[in-house]
Amino acid sequence: MTSLNWGIIGPGTIARNFADGIALSPLSHLKAISSRDEGRRTAFGDSYGIAPAHRHASAEALLADPAVDAVYIATPHPPHAELAIQALRAGKPVLVEKPGALNLAEMTAMVEVARQEDLFMMEAFMYRCHPQIARLVELLKDGTIGTVVHVHATFGFDARGHAASRVYRHDLAGGGILDVGGYPVSAARMIAGVATGAPFADPVTVKGAGLIGKTGVDEVAFGLLTFASGLTAEVACAVSRMMENKLRIDGTEGSILLDNPWMPGRNEGPSDCTLRITRDCETTVEEIRHDWQLFAFEAELAARAILDGLKEPPFPAMSHADSLGNIATLDRWRAEVGYPTFAEAPGVVRKLPRTLPKGLPPIPRRSIAGVDLPMSQLVMGCDNRDTPAEGAVIWDAWMEAGGNAFDTAFVYGGGAHEAVLGQWIASRGVAKEIVVTVKGGVTPFCTPDGVRAQLDISLDRLGLDFAPIYILHRDNPDVPVDEFVDLFDQLHRAGKVGIWG
Repeated sequence: MTSLNWGIIGPGTIARNFADGIALSPLSHLKAISSRDEGRRTAFGDSYGIAPAHRHASAEALLADPAVDAVYIATPHPPHAELAIQALRAGKPVLVEKPGALNLAEMTAMVEVARQEDLFMMEAFMYRCHPQIARLVELLKDGTIGTVVHVHATFGFDARGHAASRVYRHDLAGGGILDVGGYPVSAARMIAGVATGAPFADPVTVKGAGLIGKTGVDEVAFGLLTFASGLTAEVACAVSRMMENKLRIDGTEGSILLDNPWMPGRNEGPSDCTLRITRDCETTVEEIRHDWQLFAFEAELAARAILDGLKEPPFPAMSHADSLGNIATLDRWRAEVGYPTFAEAPGVVRKLPRTLPKGLPPIPRRSIAGVDLPMSQLVMGCDNRDTPAEGAVIWDAWMEAGGNAFDTAFVYGGGAHEAVLGQWIASRGVAKEIVVTVKGGVTPFCTPDGVRAQLDISLDRLGLDFAPIYILHRDNPDVPVDEFVDLFDQLHRAGKVGIWG
């Protein structure tokens, strides 16, 4: 192919920006649109000359359209990961609006699916495709301001006059960090990486504070990042407060200021911008002028990468690893501020379907003496999922693959990991369909009384009344073995433990 036909899922404002960008890109053509809303679908199709046959009422129909070569996902945040995975499984390269996912677990699933399908996927931080970012990287690599020591980056706007906006809706994962916080964080991480000869770096510490509004989303958030090199960054974002919306990089020999780092020529263009370079108390101004509007650079870069057979975009656009590091930092920032999305609420019912390829043979099961249910011959360890959102991605796929056996322990995550698994079990209603191995008796509590107490706590966390398999996590030669035998005989007869060892 010498050019690319795009299909857009979701005909909102950002989709119109991208469609305008496509019109400027020699490598791109807008072919199709999908929306459940017939009126919006028709209006968008009329505005951009999309033939009626390519105006689809569902994402599934657009993904089945053979005229569509690649997909741009422009919906609100929550369906980004699901739609990206769906598109990749349908054989379509994907450009997905930021944030590509609501959390690291979802982004990890997206990256794995892209790798399995051997297809291009890119998170759409359009500012990273603009020429001013390439020029900034050149200046940093050339040592123009010496060694970089600090980054100051902000992106905030005031949407209080639009109280019903998606940015205030908890059910749409609103708030500043997920909507615009990714810009300053991704810039700081990129600069920290370039300063050490890498495309990005992840912070070793993330501190934050902010304001949680009455709808439960972060309306204003401030963050402090520290990197292994010693570089520090202060970042800020808001959906209810105007900020300066600038990017400043301080070095040992000067500073660079980007007056308009995030949105140069966002709507119509031109995308003119300035870089102010200060050394020895003197400032020089570099002007970058281009007739294109902002999204044209992104459309052109993504199309070129797809046509060249790349699976992820070239730097300074966001690679898969960069996107993973960015959403992980946003997760940490949200945790500091105290903003769990609806996907991280206890008892979460959110599912991320289609994570597994079609046609996989199910994990085989076999019967074990003393266990009522046949068990999958692989057992899923549950010692590293910190939130229900993280666990759900893994465990839903596990059940889909035929797995039904889980392993946990009283001490995993200081008890948090048993509780997270228990929340998932309750939200899925699968307590009678799975086999959970429970472990306890860790020193110094490897005594009959200690084991009994830990079992009660574990079952309470898991929301179970019975441990089909119980394993003593430590041996204690100071306690005669018959005391443990007597204990488990009592627990078995009481219906609290099945087989044990």
